[in-house]
Order: sequence, then C-alpha cells, then structure tokens
Amino acid sequence: MRRQRILSVINSLYFGGAECRLLSLSRCIDRDRFDQRVLTLKAPDPDRERSLGSLRPHFAAAHIAVDDLGEQAPALGRAHGTAVKVARSVPRLARTLAKLRAYIREHGIDVVDTHTGTANQIGIAAALLSNRPVVATTYGLEVFRPLWAWRSSEAAMFGAASAIVTDSEPVAAQVRRKLLRAKDVFVIPNGIAPPQTQRSREEMHARLGIPLGRRVRVIGQVGSLTPRKGHLILLEAAGRLARTDPDVHFLICGYARGWPEYERALRARTEELRLERQVHFVEYPGQIGDVYSAIDLQVHASTEESLPQAIIEGMALAKPAVVTAIAGIPAMVLDGESGLVVPPNDAQALANALTRLLRDEPLAVRLGESAQQRYLAGYTDLQMARRLEEVFAGVALPAAA
Repeated sequence: MRRQRILSVINSLYFGGAECRLLSLSRCIDRDRFDQRVLTLKAPDPDRERSLGSLRPHFAAAHIAVDDLGEQAPALGRAHGTAVKVARSVPRLARTLAKLRAYIREHGIDVVDTHTGTANQIGIAAALLSNRPVVATTYGLEVFRPLWAWRSSEAAMFGAASAIVTDSEPVAAQVRRKLLRAKDVFVIPNGIAPPQTQRSREEMHARLGIPLGRRVRVIGQVGSLTPRKGHLILLEAAGRLARTDPDVHFLICGYARGWPEYERALRARTEELRLERQVHFVEYPGQIGDVYSAIDLQVHASTEESLPQAIIEGMALAKPAVVTAIAGIPAMVLDGESGLVVPPNDAQALANALTRLLRDEPLAVRLGESAQQRYLAGYTDLQMARRLEEVFAGVALPAAA
C-alpha cells in the first residue's frame, strides 16, 4: 500500500500558532504512512519576515522542504475600503486558486490539509475542483469573519470540507452552530515539543535588559501583539504590582503581526504608568525556549482566544501560570490544580493571582509541576500528529488507502 500524499497548505510562515502547529505536524508525521508536502500561498518576503518573524528557518532546520505559489502579500500599512479590497483581491484569489489546482494535479495529492484564513478559502475550493478530500483547520476567530464574502458563503465553504479540525470544544461548538449542514468537527489540541534553549537565564537577562538578583522575578507573556491577547489588561495589572514590588519585571514577547498602532498604544500606556524600567518588549527570532528561560511566572491575559500555544509551551517547561477563562483554556489549565484561572478583562483579578504566586513559592512550584504532567498526558507533538493522521486516513479516497 503506497503512502498517502498529504498537501498541507498555509498562507505564510510568520510566527503564529497555526504556523507552529503545522511545524509540529511536519516534524512528527509518520513518514511510513504519509508523504507530506508543505506549501505556502505567499512567496518568502524577507522584509516582512524581519518585521513579523518567520518560521521558515525552523522548517529548514528540521529538514522540511517548503514550496510556495509565488504570490506576493499586499504592502504592510495600506488602508483601503471594502470595495477596493474586493476589487484587488478577486483576481489574486482566482490566480492563486488556479495555481493550487495545478499543484494538486502535478503532485498527485490525495488529501488537502488547509490551515486558517485564506489557505482555507483557496484550499477548500481547489480541493473540491480537483475532486480531492480536504481537512480544514480553524480556530474559530477567523472562520465567519471574511473580509470579502458573506457569512453564509463562508459557512457553505466550510460545510463543503471533508472534515474540520479545531483545538477546543467551545470553538468546535461555535463552528457547528454556524455550519449550514452537519459536518465532522474534530477537536485536536495543539501539540508541541518542549521548547529548546540555547542561552542561559543570565544571558537572556543581559540581552533583555532585566537585572539579575535574588529578589528579581519575571512575569512573561509570549504571543503576537494583537488586541485579543489582552496586553493592555496585563499592563494595568503590572501597574498594581509595581507599586508594591519594585523587583518584579514584565516581559512581553511577540511580533506586531500587522498591528503597529496597537504596539504604539502598549508602549504609550507603559509610559503613562511609569513602567518603563519594569516592562520589557522584545521580538525574538531564535529558540522561544530562550525567552522562557528568563520567565519565572507565565501569564496569558487573552480576551478572545481558542487555545494558545504559548500556554502549552509554558506547561511543557513547568512554568506556573495565570491565564484567563476563555474558550478552551479552563479545560486545559485547571484552576488551582495546574494554574490559576481568572476572568478576562479584569486587571485586579489578574494582579491578585500573580501576587499570590509571587508570595507562595511552594504553590507556584506545585502548579508548574502539575501543568507539566498535563502537557505530557495530552499536549505533545506526537499525540497531536497521530490524531491528525487518523483524520487524514479517514477522509482519503479508497484508491489512496
């Protein structure tokens, strides 16, 4: 029996949860059963990758080849009305669709595996036109908010997929409610390998400008600088903690991902709160484990989310965490058992929980160790890959089985 030919399609490979999920899958997929190809709709863009971060070097380091369709992304910072966006996007989307259909035929693809956003839109259409099954991965936040299509057409598009994959049950329920007809929606949480470290805590403190000392504690949030990540709430909590503990520092690590005005707002609020000495912003293109080596407590202040990969990274490294009760997070981080869970948009609750962990080291250690055990039980890269492989096998046409 020959290997199934899987084509994993994603828009680009900037730093982000969807891109990291694909990297984990590609590292762990069973090569005896599957012949996987990775394809981006957009061509590499060095200038944009410097601004947004790129996972392409990580794919290369894992010896995973990445093809692309050669399309160029719109210039960063351009603002146009809806009519202009539609007029400019339609020919580009049609051209990309034609290229993807040709790629599927050329490489004899058995199953198309699409990952969020435009890759779902174009990938599902190309698979249908090529008479190939398609597995579409979405995190709910982008599924029913198209820039150029009606909500009903978006729901119809996902309804045409062979299977839909998401990472949390609340998002799966949302997707099922929006679909025009019943469809298999599989909940498969993100899985990762424990982040690797190349630099010591001392090196990272020096690089980040954070002082070293017995009393210094670093609270860190890793994630893209987008409003739904809740950084402004974190800054309000930081202001409360800083008034009573001058040795606590806050590390905010992430790329702006197309939200430069949000980054400016974060820096402005930091100045208003007079936190410039204690709040550190960083974009880090290397091993994310280096950043975690500088973090004592992890925080994730999201206001709108599915199941953030950054939380899983912290769990893998036994980092005690304070997170918000959004979507699938409370089912992964059990309040009082493997972390502390607080309401979203509540700076005081966030500050109180962080203060509790700063003052109770045995509790922090216990929560971190429990979080690591939960990671090992259900959130490794191999576990995710095996579950996705079964979805691929289940939708494959008989001739490819």
